[in-house]
Amino acid sequence: MRVVALFILATFIPLVPFLLWLSRRGRYATPSDVASALEAFLTGNGGPHAWDDFISVRLGDPALEAIRVRCGHLPEQFPPQRPGEYCSEAGVEVIRTYLAQLRQMPASQGHS
Repeated sequence: MRVVALFILATFIPLVPFLLWLSRRGRYATPSDVASALEAFLTGNGGPHAWDDFISVRLGDPALEAIRVRCGHLPEQFPPQRPGEYCSEAGVEVIRTYLAQLRQMPASQGHS
């Protein structure tokens, strides 16, 4: 059992700096990817954890990351009016505005 534990430690400890670097770098996403996440949220077509995944995972592109962060704070800026809502209609309008902007961005933007 100790041999297995030592093997696991020897194998994975050198990966820790790489994994930390990768997590700081952020996930690769295109404007289309972010637009799809916003659209799925607005239409209710995302999976049960899709929105949480979107607002929780850092994106590598600074412009897309700013959208992700802002969307994550919408409930604080625009509190929901009814139970079960993510944010108020004003917050939903912010998402719609981002969606329109993202649909206009060139596909090549978002590469880090």
